Amino acid sequence: MNASSRTLDVLWIIACFLLSACLACQGWRAILPSDDGVPCLEAAAKFVETGLVPSSGNVNSYSSFIPPGDAWLSVPGILLFSDSRLFELAGASLLHAGTLIGLFALVNLVFGRPAARISIVLYSLSPIGLFFASSLWLGDSFFTVWFALFIVWWQRKSNARYLAAAVVTLAAGMYVFVATAPLLLVIPAVWYFYRPPLGVRWLAVATAAALCIWFPYLRFEQQRGFRDLSAMVRRVNILPADYGRVLCDRTLRNEVLKQQIPTPPARNGIQQFFRDRPRPVLTGLLANFTLVTIDTGTGTVGPRLRAPLLLFPSDRRTP
Repeated sequence: MNASSRTLDVLWIIACFLLSACLACQGWRAILPSDDGVPCLEAAAKFVETGLVPSSGNVNSYSSFIPPGDAWLSVPGILLFSDSRLFELAGASLLHAGTLIGLFALVNLVFGRPAARISIVLYSLSPIGLFFASSLWLGDSFFTVWFALFIVWWQRKSNARYLAAAVVTLAAGMYVFVATAPLLLVIPAVWYFYRPPLGVRWLAVATAAALCIWFPYLRFEQQRGFRDLSAMVRRVNILPADYGRVLCDRTLRNEVLKQQIPTPPARNGIQQFFRDRPRPVLTGLLANFTLVTIDTGTGTVGPRLRAPLLLFPSDRRTP
């Protein structure tokens, strides 16, 4: 591949990224962070303000806490912007650019340059590509693409370093979106059919790196008896049967109203975003907050009661 072709590929990727980013950011003033993203934004704000490392994310459909991967991806947006509607944009843009680069490299390796150029155009302008260009919700495409690229390199170049890179990439992807875990089955399948080297030393390094990534969440899970991880693996809902009595607890409502919203230093985006909304707690959001603060093992409000960033769906006005 000559220098002119390489330059043309870079310009092609940049053009696709800029076009998709501009299309994805249309109407950003009317887009509020999703309810599921609020705990991660809160954790990212606390990290910027106090240095407190995020240890858990929001509550999923199994009523269990997920890893706080999105909180780390929200930190660049909180550092760069003061408007809460843009907090996800920086991290989402980085992942989107990385996805386009990885997708081009993967398709070019397997099918050639013409197919690679077509593939990133189709992805960047597709509904899912435009969605991930501005949102961190379920942002697993970056990690999936790069995991596949490292696996192909591992198989073709017979180099265990690429397997280690694939393991670390998948560990980071699972920290953002646990549902990418089935990709682990790709590794033994590729090894069974092609027998590339495993490299025990490189696997040990990759395992250590993965444990470092997961350490804050695993420490949090240890305090909860690993109930959340168990619920996700067994696909069992651990919401207590009597959760309704917590929703009617006036003590909880008063605790919510008196909490202070953490704000990054010299930036008032989160606080202003909260202040611009009405203070009464609506039923649906109180339920969402209760799931975040309830101890799902005992059915009581646990010690981890924290200041939420509440969103009010009935008030979608643009400031």
